Amino acid sequence: MAGFKDLGERRESRPIHGALMGRAVIERIARTGVLRDDNPEVELILTVDVPGRELYTAAHRQVISRYVRHNLGPGSTVPVRVDATDPSRLEIG
Repeated sequence: MAGFKDLGERRESRPIHGALMGRAVIERIARTGVLRDDNPEVELILTVDVPGRELYTAAHRQVISRYVRHNLGPGSTVPVRVDATDPSRLEIG
C-alpha cells in the first residue's frame, strides 16, 4: 500500500517469507511521536482476517506517509501479509 514505510531495524520490517495474504480492520490508530522524514510512526491495533484462520487482534507500528494518514482511521480496511509461522509479524500493504 502506497504511503507505508519500512522501520529500519524493527523486527516487523524484515521481509516475511511464505506470507499469507489477508485483510485487517483498523480498530485504533495513534501517533507514537516518532517522525521519519516528516512522516509519523503510528501504532495500529488491528483485527486481522486471514482466510482459513481465526480472526485475531494484533498491535503493529509502522511509519506512514503524512499524505495518507488522513485516509486511515478506525474502521478502515487494509491489505496485510502475515508470517505463516508467527502471526504476530505482519506487513501492511
